[in-house]
Amino acid sequence: MNQKLSQFKALVNEWLEDASDDDAEMMQLHAAMWDALSSVLAEREAGLPPLSRISADNVRLVVTDADTGRVFLRHLPLEYSESSNGVVLKGETFAAQPTKIVFLTEFALGKLLELQGQGQDEHVCDGHHSHDHHHHEHESGGNVDCVPGDDCTSCADSSCEHSRVANE
Repeated sequence: MNQKLSQFKALVNEWLEDASDDDAEMMQLHAAMWDALSSVLAEREAGLPPLSRISADNVRLVVTDADTGRVFLRHLPLEYSESSNGVVLKGETFAAQPTKIVFLTEFALGKLLELQGQGQDEHVCDGHHSHDHHHHEHESGGNVDCVPGDDCTSCADSSCEHSRVANE
């Protein structure tokens, strides 16, 4: 593996030396290089079985400075945990106190609000809110009907054929 890494480093160095003498163009190449590498790795990852959780003891962050366009790789001493509920970062403050930042997915946030009694009050018909029937009609020229699930019995949309609201 060390030989492969040495070959890769040599290839990148040679490519960057031959690429440009213009500093501005070189900065763009640095950013594009990270994008290309990330793209290749993402394509390879797409062929692997999905994970239900991703975790790491530290984080590597690629940062492009907004003013100069320079690209930096930073290693951050943060614990990282990702699941379908969101991302959790754990670390320490400057005062050496443990801290945690949680980024919830929209789904997880909705479930949390629901548990607190602040969630959705509307019936969900086959994964769509009852008011979405009208949105589907506009988006598709009126050719989309409500296709309820087996438990769809309380749709409140009077224009929905599956509704218990009488069509007047």
